[in-house]
Amino acid sequence: MKKKMLFLFAVVFCFGAISCGDKDDEKDSKDVVTPVNDDEDEYSPDKDFAILVIGSWKCERSAGQYEDYQTITLAGNGKIGYEWLYYDGTDDFDIMCDGTYTVTGNMLKIVYSEVVVTDMETLKDGSFKGYTNGRSKNVTYTIVGYSSDILYLKDSDNTTLKFERYR
Repeated sequence: MKKKMLFLFAVVFCFGAISCGDKDDEKDSKDVVTPVNDDEDEYSPDKDFAILVIGSWKCERSAGQYEDYQTITLAGNGKIGYEWLYYDGTDDFDIMCDGTYTVTGNMLKIVYSEVVVTDMETLKDGSFKGYTNGRSKNVTYTIVGYSSDILYLKDSDNTTLKFERYR
């Protein structure tokens, strides 16, 4: 009788532990950032970034006088809107762009066909960090991490930017 009771207790305990573990995993899975491997052989085909990146994303960075605020809106039809507000104590620029994008694997390729660069000190059109008023600009990012609310993009300078979903 003692063996049956002990066996029954062990079975009930195992089922309880398993069911609790499943609920915890579901709750926390949204917060997990999935790293993306650049090696094509190890690229996970179950991640369709062309669909997952659709939406509006923001990246805010600041330290001392330095402020950097970027927003990207990726539409499902391949159109993109971008704004970059930059101030470092000396330079103060507002960059606004519209264009198109494609996603292949974990590469986000952008062609900005409309670029407006405004020097906020003089309120004149200008040029800043490769963006020139009235000239198209090609940009490529590598998607290096993703969750439903966070997107990590590595730029051509190997700087990883953390974007958060905001709409």
